[in-house]
Amino acid sequence: MQRLVLIVGLAFAGLVHAGSDNRIMRVETAGDLYERCKPPVEITQGAPVGADERVVSAATCLSYISGFTDGHNTAVAFLVVKQKGAAKTAKDFKEASAFCDSQSITTGAIAKMVVDVLERYPEKRKLPAGILLLQVLRSAKPCQ
Repeated sequence: MQRLVLIVGLAFAGLVHAGSDNRIMRVETAGDLYERCKPPVEITQGAPVGADERVVSAATCLSYISGFTDGHNTAVAFLVVKQKGAAKTAKDFKEASAFCDSQSITTGAIAKMVVDVLERYPEKRKLPAGILLLQVLRSAKPCQ
């Protein structure tokens, strides 16, 4: 039950504020996340940076992913402390986690995985962004 609460909470992490003109760049669906994550993937593959819009989009993508994984780790730590009083071992965190060892994957690599999945399965672009990101992270780093 607590893992389900964690997953649902992460799935609803959806607004990212960014932009030089004080606009709000929303990340609600996986399609929104795809549009924000394409620029950093293209930039790391040698494409010219281009207009400010691409930079803001890239920052939005990377910030969303970073916030999502940080939120996950904070929620897991809270659950472990609440259940056990204090973490005894790394296994305590692993058992409460929706995905494992996200710190060994860079945020840029996660963005590339998101873009790859959404290019391969465009029908997933209608999913909530958090659900898609959770699926990507679980497939990349499943807990064993």
